[in-house]
Amino acid sequence: MTPFRALLAWFVLLAVAFLNGALRQIAYPSTLGDFAARQVAAGIGAVAFGFVIWFILRRWPTTPAWKAWATGAFWAGLTVAFEVALVRGSGRPWQDVVDQYALWNGSLWPLLVLWVLVAPAAISALQRSSSDREG
Repeated sequence: MTPFRALLAWFVLLAVAFLNGALRQIAYPSTLGDFAARQVAAGIGAVAFGFVIWFILRRWPTTPAWKAWATGAFWAGLTVAFEVALVRGSGRPWQDVVDQYALWNGSLWPLLVLWVLVAPAAISALQRSSSDREG
């Protein structure tokens, strides 16, 4: 996958994240409360990202494996930079950034970022393995 395609793909992931966030705001808090809504949204986001990444990599495969890892690192880096820019750009303190990544307080956000890092390599390997068995 070229860097330009990786950037385009990240914008697709960003759109999925925004849709998931909108769903979280609209559907869950009234019944689950904010904390549980964030937990549910993290799980839904991970599954949605997995499907989207699967389809992206079917269209734009990443071989060799190091390119899949590079793509994941690029996406994870953009995700963290975007999150920091959103929080700090809205005038909120650095503590709000730290709180987003506070796995010890139950935040699942860092696991989702980890999934964005690992998913291209994991899914590429699955796709290669599947095509090897078919061919």
